[in-house]
Amino acid sequence: MPREVVSVHLGQAGCQIGTSCWELYCLEHEIDPDGMMPSDETIGSENDAFNTFFSETSAGQHVPRAVFFDLEPSVIDDIKEGKYKKLFHPDYMLTGKEDGANNYARGHYTVGKEMIDGCLDKLRKIVENCSSVQGFMAFNSLGGGTGSGFGSLLHERLSDLFAKKCKFDFCVYPAPQVSTAVVEPYNAVLSTHAMMNHNDVTFIVDNEAIYDICKKRLNIERPSYVNLNRLVAQIISSLTASLRFEGQLNVDLNEFQTNLVPYPRIHFPLCSYSPVIPSSKVSHEAMTVSQLTNSVFESSNVMVKVDPRNGKYMACTMLYRGDVIPKDTTKAIETIKNNNTVSFVDWSPTGFKVGVNKQPPTVVPGGDLGKVSRALCMLAATTSVGEAWSGINSKFDLMFAKRAFVHWYVGEGMEEAEFTEARDDLAALEVDYQEAGTDTQDLEEDEEI
Repeated sequence: MPREVVSVHLGQAGCQIGTSCWELYCLEHEIDPDGMMPSDETIGSENDAFNTFFSETSAGQHVPRAVFFDLEPSVIDDIKEGKYKKLFHPDYMLTGKEDGANNYARGHYTVGKEMIDGCLDKLRKIVENCSSVQGFMAFNSLGGGTGSGFGSLLHERLSDLFAKKCKFDFCVYPAPQVSTAVVEPYNAVLSTHAMMNHNDVTFIVDNEAIYDICKKRLNIERPSYVNLNRLVAQIISSLTASLRFEGQLNVDLNEFQTNLVPYPRIHFPLCSYSPVIPSSKVSHEAMTVSQLTNSVFESSNVMVKVDPRNGKYMACTMLYRGDVIPKDTTKAIETIKNNNTVSFVDWSPTGFKVGVNKQPPTVVPGGDLGKVSRALCMLAATTSVGEAWSGINSKFDLMFAKRAFVHWYVGEGMEEAEFTEARDDLAALEVDYQEAGTDTQDLEEDEEI
């Protein structure tokens, strides 16, 4: 019996990543852009695992269980005019008339608040048509107005309505150097604070790290958002492959949560993916299981601009797909443990969770990525994520010390005290990560003193 997952795509980043994800899902399941499935002769058979993400109509069309929402219409209008316009249900593509203007307070308190009920109604409808929902996957960026402001408002309401369901968030986090808005640090700090208690796991990626991967690995001189999103879609596809395909060692949404979140607040795993190679080089690469396993620990493959060598790993979920034998994965992980190239905290002796799915990764025809027989996506709880927070916190402090741009937020009905409260919460999160990285022995010595 499928345990359904409902996807929620918010703001420009969320909707554009969503388009790339559903494009990839359709290619993987051989679903046409209009939602029809020519090879579908076996309705109700064992191969219906993809129904966790698609619902089937009486006409035989497969419709994504997804809601697209943006405060301004242009991005969703593009989807409605694009190749997959017939795939998505038009009722579940909601837009407002004016945008969030890169302002958290607009998305959370004023413009967004008027539209939240309509969005929740649509989500409730999707949930009512499911037999057993296991959770929600939200996609948004934390730098803009809709993704951060409306996103945090939606998460608050969802945790009231569906308290027992898993809530996963896939966030595009502000990058250290590349920025699309001046007030990104404000939006990111405010939304992280607001969502902290309403999300179970938040996977973070940043544009700068993905730009670098596209430039260095795929030789794309000037990567566009389509290039970036297709790379992110591969991670999300690996993450959800176990829910959409039958496999030997499968990983459930709840299992991610159990294995990646050592403490409730420390729920921001890093993502890395391998191999990222262009079609021209595929035939020259061997890509054995041990090479893949080693490469996901390299900082150049991590989707966030932090260096994992500066921190310690608490837990790793390794999601292999394609031509992979479980015996090889055990051997590769054993080698990594013995080489001491990767440092783990001393209180997490095992640290590895493995998922194997025999479905090889699919690539978009004419896209940048080459077709490979096996791939690996790693999700890692590591203390080095603290670097991302400290970078964003210091930028926040520089602006907030002068109270720069604060009047725009206060003008939208927000109190200045909320800035200080959010900043304190993220300072506490930084400390949480530092403490998680200290060894048990050091803690005992401190207590004795």
